[in-house]
Amino acid sequence: MGSEVHFRRNVFLDSQTNTLGSGTNCRFIFQPNSFSIGPQEQMRIVMRSFDMRRTWYDINPTNNTLYWYNPTYYNISSASITGGVVTFNGTFTTPFPVGSIVHVSGFSSTPYNFNWTVVSSSATSFTASTFQPDSTASGTLGTAILNDSLTKYVPNFGTFYPLIIQPGTYNNFSDLSNAFTAAMTTCASLTGGQLVLSGSVSYNAISRDFTFTLGSGTNPFGFFVSFYDDSEPTPPGISQLGFTNDSQEIVGGFQSNLLSALRSVFVTSTSSTPSGPGTYTSPFPAQLSSLEALYLRCSLGTSNFASSGFEPQVPNSSTGLNVSQLWARIELGESVYDPLTPFITYVEPSDGNYPLYLQQKQLDQMILILTDDKGRDLSLLQTYPQQAQTGALSYKLVASWEVLTEIPAISRAISLSTIQANPPFCRP
Repeated sequence: MGSEVHFRRNVFLDSQTNTLGSGTNCRFIFQPNSFSIGPQEQMRIVMRSFDMRRTWYDINPTNNTLYWYNPTYYNISSASITGGVVTFNGTFTTPFPVGSIVHVSGFSSTPYNFNWTVVSSSATSFTASTFQPDSTASGTLGTAILNDSLTKYVPNFGTFYPLIIQPGTYNNFSDLSNAFTAAMTTCASLTGGQLVLSGSVSYNAISRDFTFTLGSGTNPFGFFVSFYDDSEPTPPGISQLGFTNDSQEIVGGFQSNLLSALRSVFVTSTSSTPSGPGTYTSPFPAQLSSLEALYLRCSLGTSNFASSGFEPQVPNSSTGLNVSQLWARIELGESVYDPLTPFITYVEPSDGNYPLYLQQKQLDQMILILTDDKGRDLSLLQTYPQQAQTGALSYKLVASWEVLTEIPAISRAISLSTIQANPPFCRP
């Protein structure tokens, strides 16, 4: 048994005059008498068209913040080794947690620059064992520990300094490279000489990657971090948007999803084997924008499901599908702003890709929420405070409210008398 559209009414909606809260959320009030159905009917809403002017910057607070991680490191005065367990002596501000990872560098022989697992620790020494105990631990390695001047590196203890790109629309990578260079200079000047980042950033059009060259004097154990951690509280020194940022998509690098498991954005520097200062190169192609589409959400039950990446209240570690308010995906058309095509326009096909089948018998109100692909409110893209509240991020939407009625099933049963009156044709 199917259904057919018995009645249709078009609804024209303008978000500029119906804003809620941040400005891109809207409430629309319906007259229940005009939007009600009978007992044997069902209502649905189908989005027919969507239009919006692209009045935000492609580089904005959701994708313009990297962090330079400036870790603590210490000189080690002496060390001793027994089998695969080493005791390092020095002066350490804070004992290291048992089980934490320590990187010791300074060996003349590169293979001995190990990651060590802390077994015990105090303010003056710690004992550790390697991930993979070296077979020469009582020979060459022991000699190296005793004879080399060592430095100590702690991956998860240090200070984060924000590297913020000036919001704007960069139509080429040369301009974006200059913006990165300016951001490093600003970051260095704000820290009062605690770190040196000033250098240069270049772009390779063939491999589509950035190369960051840092100034001399920069902490050789530091590295760049791009956070998208939605499962932990925002730590001190990191902004809320900086902790859930898409900057790794812009530079073409790795993302850190947990504060306890930092990872360098670039291939030449990681928390386990730091290198620098020097050059840091993007492992993946860089981008001029990170926004791939707009997503419209609706307060009326959509019966849709989505993976965790679309839902800001669901940690990305979740692997299951979740009930979602997502109604429609609005394609941008151009990846970056083009003054010749300033509007985002979406026209629904005749059959309707995004129908909402509603269970209620009358419609009195509907709240629409416009977000990016991560579920972040689109007001975060605004170029100036109150832009969204004043209607400068508004859109126009046309939807059809439809009443469906059931189509009676057609009986296909054939009676005996019908067969006798109309015998089937048989070949001789």
